[in-house]
Order: sequence, then structure tokens, then C-alpha cells
Amino acid sequence: MSAITGIFYRDDRFVSLEQIRKMNNTLSHRGLDGHHVWLESSVALGHQMLHTTRESLYEKLPFEEEQSGLIITADARIDNRRVLAPLLDLEDKESVPDSIFILKSYQKWGENCPDKLLGDFAFVIWDEENQKLFCARDHMGIKPFYYYLTDDMFLFSTEIKAIFSNSSVPKKLNKTKAALYLMNFPHQDFTFYDNVFSLRPAHSLILTNDNTNLKRYWKLDPDLQTNFNSEEEYFTEFRKLFAEAVKCRLRSNHPIGFDLSGGLDSSSIVCMSKKIASTKINTFSMVFDEISDSDESAYIKKVIEEGGIDAFFVNGDEIDPLNNIKSILWHIEQPLYTPNIAIIWKKYEKMQDKNIRVLLSGQGGDQCISLGRNYFKDLFVNFEWGKMISELSLNSDVIKWSKSRIFFNKAFLPTIFDFVPFYFFKKQLYRRLFSKKKFLNQEFSRKINLEEYEKEFYQNYYTAGTARKTHYFSLTFPVQSLFEWIDLATAAFSIEPRYPYFDKRLIEFCYGLPTDLKFKNGWNRYIQRMAMENILPKEIQWRNNKTGYDSVHRRNLLLFQKEFIEQVISDKNKLLEEFTDLKELQNTYNDFKSGSNVNHSVNLWFTTVFYLWLQEHL
Repeated sequence: MSAITGIFYRDDRFVSLEQIRKMNNTLSHRGLDGHHVWLESSVALGHQMLHTTRESLYEKLPFEEEQSGLIITADARIDNRRVLAPLLDLEDKESVPDSIFILKSYQKWGENCPDKLLGDFAFVIWDEENQKLFCARDHMGIKPFYYYLTDDMFLFSTEIKAIFSNSSVPKKLNKTKAALYLMNFPHQDFTFYDNVFSLRPAHSLILTNDNTNLKRYWKLDPDLQTNFNSEEEYFTEFRKLFAEAVKCRLRSNHPIGFDLSGGLDSSSIVCMSKKIASTKINTFSMVFDEISDSDESAYIKKVIEEGGIDAFFVNGDEIDPLNNIKSILWHIEQPLYTPNIAIIWKKYEKMQDKNIRVLLSGQGGDQCISLGRNYFKDLFVNFEWGKMISELSLNSDVIKWSKSRIFFNKAFLPTIFDFVPFYFFKKQLYRRLFSKKKFLNQEFSRKINLEEYEKEFYQNYYTAGTARKTHYFSLTFPVQSLFEWIDLATAAFSIEPRYPYFDKRLIEFCYGLPTDLKFKNGWNRYIQRMAMENILPKEIQWRNNKTGYDSVHRRNLLLFQKEFIEQVISDKNKLLEEFTDLKELQNTYNDFKSGSNVNHSVNLWFTTVFYLWLQEHL
């Protein structure tokens, strides 16, 4: 969780020391362990250091290798050092930092080097001999990388605020992104600022004075197949890969924290860590004494009772959903998609109190292993009706739905959706889906052609086809916005988040699995449940549900912020009128307040956060 910054004047202007220092110092909150800059004529690189591995104690960035003329700045953790070392003529020892592995990889493989690396990384190399800047972001988009680009200038940074420290960069709202946000559509092509972009996962960006080349260096193969001879071999391989994904993320020179919600994902990480490593297990959990719908205490205790865990708890009953929101928005920089940020923020505060610098999170488990959506549809359209009836019966026992309800919702409707022309049926569904967002200003929506973005998303979502294609969509959908805001949020507490489920090796293995190992005997995520036998407590291994913070958010939004929401939707400052229909927004609020549509709490939260962000950041 370090930070990188840089300037490249493509018109050969000289960068001043003051310019790069100002940019770099803007991110001083990310550099508790040092900060440095390097500059030469029209290029400057900066770095803010946070030590999170023993190897990083030997690292000073930016680093210049005199013999090759290469200069690197990086925020990176490289997980395949042992494999790379003999190929790069390096030793895999603590005194060799990860940035040296990146630099030597560039020397050996050039622009193809990012695909040889495993781990989380964002790095930039200035190649003096070839007068080019090479930038890359990891396969899954864990590490943030923002940039501003014109014919004359290129600026990059781990956080957008450093880019805006340069007075020549205009700060202008991207209105398409604003509308997509109010619709709760993440979109990886935009930030909230015109001409400020996020480098896509698995992409590199190569710049010279005259040319710009955005290049995709890796793509999940849609035809990938994982083949073994027996179920037990699949289970064994899953355990091996999952253990490795966890183990390589335990490399730390500080105490490690573990999110523990009581769900399948976080519990698997905690229990696997206990099995494979001698590291101290510090778990952090939210509990709710008053709101049982959101409380996972019973499951959390099942993990803790296994022993070997120091457990810490934060009670979330009385946390205002907008608590610390101005500080949160300063750190996260853009309106965020998580209404429960105030609760999560409290948990990060607790971690900082316990000197945690590395956090292992269960984010991404559903996407990695798949919930088996469209599995019943596959059986239906392929005339595997005997198997379908058997699975309907088993799934009915698991989720306590009737077999007819499961069939209608998970087999019949998705099949109909594939075969009925869009304007005959689907358009009506789109209208119904978006009617809850009718508080948007319709003229504004038409102006930016919002319907096309809506249609693109839901056509992909509902007509992805097979269970396998649906799994592919969930893995390639822009989840990077989630990783970006978590990185920015945890940076406020000097914590680096790591995600075992978004290990490239595990992703490829799980995507390539036969579908009936993702969903079988009525259970989704079947392979994980079977592979974690004798590792997970059975009460968690065979959980059939999960809770969320929705009930907490609905109650506390009105409890703590009723007057402020009323102030926001009155829009006396005229911040919202371009984007929203204020009369419909008032109706949305009235429906929520009266209890006739409690789901409107999310719409109101998004609108309120957007209002606050406009007020403070534009």
C-alpha cells in the first residue's frame, strides 16, 4: 500500500523538483516509511513507502539501475519470486525487493513482462535508452493506477488527488459517470473527472513523445478447461491452489488482520491460514446486538472456537451511515458504491489500533468460484430434465423454496429471455428495473444516452447464456472499482488489503471447472464446500445463506440523517437539479420514510453522497 507518482512532459519541457515534490507530498498519508523522487529533464517519478513485507525494508524507490539506464517506481507484491529467480539470475532472499524482480523482468521480456508476474502491482519504468515510459497494472486490477493524458503531458498516480495538485489539470465533472453512479452502475471506462482515467486491469500503457499504446497483456481465456479424472483430484487441486493463494499473501513484516464475517469466504481464509502458517491470527468482525438480520455472531464464534485466534469485534448497531463521510470522501476521492462504508471504516480504525498493516479479505469469492447462476437453465435447454428435477428437489431442501418457484425463476424465465426479441418483452423488463430510478432527470438521461448503457449492462447480465458464460461475465465485469475504493479507504489507516480469491491461478482453475462442480446436489460453490472438509467448521461449510448490512443501513439512515436527507432533496444549493427530478426524489424519500419501499434507502444514500461530493470536490 505504497504510492507512486510521476510526470512526463512529452513536449520536452523540464519538470521542476517543486512539481514532482508537490505531487508526491499530496500522498504523504501513504508513506509512513519514507518518500523520494527522481527527475531528469522531462521525466520525474515519485514514491511514498509503506513497509508491508520484510523485502520492502531493503527497498528504496524510485530506483535507478545505472548499467541499464532503467528507473522504476512501483507499488507491488510479487508472488512468484521463487519461479522468477533462476530465470532472472536473482536470489529469492529478503535483501532483494520485489521491484528488482519487476525491473529484471522488463530487461528480459520487455513489454511482455507483466504477464510473467504474479501478484498485485502497479509500476512505471522509464527506459532512458528507448526514451519511453512503460506503465502496467496487475491482472486483476488490485492496485490503483490513475492517469491524465494530453499530447503534451502525462501524469500518473495511485490517487487522483495527486494529479490535481498540478494546476494545469482541469477539474471537470464527467456527467456520464455521475448518471451511471446514481443508477448504481459501475463502469470501468470512466472516473468522475473528464480526462482522468483508471488504467484497466491486465493492461500496459507505453508512451513516447509522439506515440501512445494501450495494450492488453492478458485475458481470461473463455474456452479454458480444467480437467482431472475424479472429483477428489479436483478437490485436492482446489485446496492446493487456495492454500498457495493464501500463503503468498501472508508475507508481512507487521501483524496481519483477517476480515471474519462468518461467511464461507472469510472463514475459509482464516481456517486455511491456521492450517498452513504459524502467523498470529487476528480477526476483526462486525457484530449487531440489536439488529439480528445483520448479525453473524453465531457463525463467527464457530471459527473462533476452533482456537488459535485473537478475535476483535466492533458493534455496528449505532453507527451513522454518514459518519466521517467528509474524511471518507477525501480519501476515496469519488462517490462510492458501498452504503456500509461507515461501518467498515470503524473496523479499519480497530485494525489500526492493533498495528495491522496487512489485511486478508474474502472479497471476490462469489465471482471466483461462481454461484452457479443459469445452471438450471443449462439443464432445461439441454433436455437434461431428469438431472434438473433431481437438482430442483435437492436445492429446494437447501434454500427452502418450492421446486416450482426455483424452476420458474432459475430455468424458465432465463430461457424465455434468450428467445424473446428485445422489444417484445425485454424492454418492459428494463422499464420495470429502472422505474425505481425514475428520480433521475429524464432530459439529462436522454442527453447522455443513458438507456444505451442500461441496455448494454442488462443484456449482458440477463442474456449471458450458459452458466459458464455467466461466470465469465462476473469475472470480467468491472470489479476494479471495488478494489480501488477499498485500497483508498484502507490507505487512511496504513493497511494493505489482499485478496486470495483474486489470485490469477485460482481464478483460471475455478473458471475452467465443469459446471456441476460449481453447483451440485443442490449446493452452489460445491467444490469449495467439499474441498474444505475438515478445515472449516461444518456449520459454515454447509451454510445456505448469508446476511448483509441492509437492515442496519435502512434503520440508521433515518435514525441519524432524516433532517439532512430532507435538506439534500430540497436542493437549495441547486447541485442536484441537473441530474434528478426533485419531485420524484421527494416521492422516493416519502416511500422510504413510510416503509412502503425500504429499498429506496440505497437510492437516497447514493444521492446524498453524490450531493456531498459535489459540494466538497468540484
